[in-house]
Amino acid sequence: ANVVVASAGEYSTCAINSNGNASCWGRGADGALGVGDFNDRLVPTDIATSELQAIEVCETHGCARALDNRLICWGRNNFGEAGDDTTAEHAVPFETGITGVLDTAMVDRATCIIDAGGNVQCVGINDAGQLGQGDMMNRVNLTDVAGLPTMREIVGGEHEHFCAISTSDDLFCWGDNSQGQIGDGSTTTRTTPFQVPIAAPVVSVGVGAFHTCAV
Repeated sequence: ANVVVASAGEYSTCAINSNGNASCWGRGADGALGVGDFNDRLVPTDIATSELQAIEVCETHGCARALDNRLICWGRNNFGEAGDDTTAEHAVPFETGITGVLDTAMVDRATCIIDAGGNVQCVGINDAGQLGQGDMMNRVNLTDVAGLPTMREIVGGEHEHFCAISTSDDLFCWGDNSQGQIGDGSTTTRTTPFQVPIAAPVVSVGVGAFHTCAV
């Protein structure tokens, strides 16, 4: 089967083939590969999933979106980043119970989704305001990000900021801004979404650990 989508984290990579099955390889600490143990894999190794359409991996956890938009996650969960309202680690993929997911993004120890209504919800560590809550308190449960219009796409870097594009093609970012990656002309942390002053339509956005690029 052909590879149709892939995602690369800091130390691992996962891919989905045309049959909707996923495989992962790289560093296995914290169950980040979802293969059932904590060992590294030097070649692609199947994980217990099927009928997938999208996948995202970060340093120590990963999530995939099924064809029916259910969210499936695995890996480290110290801050609830795996989306199951607990802090239990998962070495194999599990059903989070979250449905109607249109898009998913993650940074180290935090996850955000766009739900069926175009709302952004985030969970996990919040030490740089990356959950967009207006504070720096961690969240174990998915929590709505206020102040956003209807959204269609969200991305996260390896560090601590997220960016999302609205259905009107405007760009919003929030979280760590130590290198000016939010685009607000400062290096001040943004704990709530900031509309980046770039002319719409924004077609796509990419986020690195400390930088952001948009088309």
